[in-house]
Amino acid sequence: QISAVVSISAYSAISYAPMAYKDMVLPCARLMAEQLVWTKEGYLNVKNMLEDITTEPGINACIQVEKAQCPILFVAGQDDINIPCVYHANKAIARMKAHGKTNYTLLTYPGT
Repeated sequence: QISAVVSISAYSAISYAPMAYKDMVLPCARLMAEQLVWTKEGYLNVKNMLEDITTEPGINACIQVEKAQCPILFVAGQDDINIPCVYHANKAIARMKAHGKTNYTLLTYPGT
């Protein structure tokens, strides 16, 4: 039994590769290479590389947080250039709220 979950700067969907779980293989959201952007500092910005998780087929990759019985703590940097983690935390929380769940906390940090 899981007592608690902490999600730190994470997507709210399975990404990069499908995930095996028990006797299932859960789909992943596709990465959209055409969304890669080089910053003026010479870094690769991958922030918008994950396909839209609010519509098909991306929505099938969403982690089913609404089934969680334990508390979930979402920790997200407001200025993360790799993952839009505040957006994803809010998407996960919206799924929980839509199912009447209140077992979540969101902490966001500016400058990170």
